[in-house]
Amino acid sequence: MSPTNRRSGRPYLPPSRTEDTRSALRSRRRKIRSDAIEPITLHANHHKPATVGVVYLSFGQEYKALTILSLSFLRRFGYAGPVRVVTDSCNWNVGHLDCELMLVPFRGMGFATRYYKTQIHQYAFDTTLYLDADTLPIASIRPIWHELRSAKVCLPLDFHNDFQGSLSHVVQGCQSDPREYRYMAKQRLLQHVFYNSDVILFRRSSACDRLFETWHEEWNRFGLRDQLALVRAVARTKSNVHILPPRWNGRLRSFGSIQKALEFGMRILHLRPGIDVCAESGSEMLLKSALAGRFNRMPRILSATR
Repeated sequence: MSPTNRRSGRPYLPPSRTEDTRSALRSRRRKIRSDAIEPITLHANHHKPATVGVVYLSFGQEYKALTILSLSFLRRFGYAGPVRVVTDSCNWNVGHLDCELMLVPFRGMGFATRYYKTQIHQYAFDTTLYLDADTLPIASIRPIWHELRSAKVCLPLDFHNDFQGSLSHVVQGCQSDPREYRYMAKQRLLQHVFYNSDVILFRRSSACDRLFETWHEEWNRFGLRDQLALVRAVARTKSNVHILPPRWNGRLRSFGSIQKALEFGMRILHLRPGIDVCAESGSEMLLKSALAGRFNRMPRILSATR
């Protein structure tokens, strides 16, 4: 005898397969709504979406080797967060360094790479430390994030205090179009603070995006030196820029060795390709021993050359 409904007295009929299916689908929909779709994380070992990270820009074999050297030191001194490398090459053997490659079309070497540098915010994290490929972290970068308490864009000064000072010392290969110099003079920017773009610390915001968009626009005027375009962009947008202390962008040649630079409290150094470093063993870039000095904290995957 089949069971009956106590209220109606009618025989109880089990739900049909169609009703079971509908019930299961409703349950599944509720689960999807409650769980929500999580953003894609950059690294398998990060449980939360990456919002703070380091970004490099790297084109060509020489700068690929420099990037690997810089990234090796960055990891060696305790930075375990996300790293993104914007590059045109997918042939990177950096699995041990745990970084993400972001492939972009090749637009040329030299000044042509500034096409991407002046738009680096498009490839960045919410909070980003951008490092040129020829920078070398020689100590923990942990304290640098605190600089963002002063402004949403932080830049070091160039080795020349203003643009006019840079005119007396133009490095070979870094010459600009004379028309750009005249344009800077016309805009009355000869005495403007001259920033260095080897290290850029920034937090995403509408004002920050506007600065980068203006920087790219100004760079497109002449397509050459990005730092001159940066001066014009800061002036045009009247951006609030915090100047990073010198320890975040020093020149290795100013100290003679890494050990000496550490004694002066330096944390990031700027290298000269072919002078401070040399290529050996394929794509590896090795520091010259005279500059390494008694520096005893070299990454294990690298060793000082003769």
